[in-house]
Amino acid sequence: MVLAVELFAFFPVTRWHVCCRSRLGHVLMTIAIVAATTTAAVVLGGSEGEGDCLASDGGAEGGGGGAGGGGGGARGERAMLLVYVSLVVFVTFACPLWLLSVQKQKLQIQGPWDIATIRQVSPR
Repeated sequence: MVLAVELFAFFPVTRWHVCCRSRLGHVLMTIAIVAATTTAAVVLGGSEGEGDCLASDGGAEGGGGGAGGGGGGARGERAMLLVYVSLVVFVTFACPLWLLSVQKQKLQIQGPWDIATIRQVSPR
């Protein structure tokens, strides 16, 4: 419960203060969070995958192993990790760059959230 309060109540406030004070600190904090999440996925995925491969080799259960002799679990975990890392890179770098490029092509105001620009018309 304490971890949940720290992650969902205190951490966003701390992250906002770091973002306001230091751009480098904000970037380093983001890199640290992504690295910690990726490391946790590798460590937890590796420990579960070893147990699954041993159980699916046929051993005492006589299960026969499945398609590929029990090695499919590790390949599946690597594929999921690759998908995760690809999504993180896409959302972190590609999406903001795409939004910036699209913003340049915007010509009309469509809502109250857009900044209004006043164009002066010369009198005749």
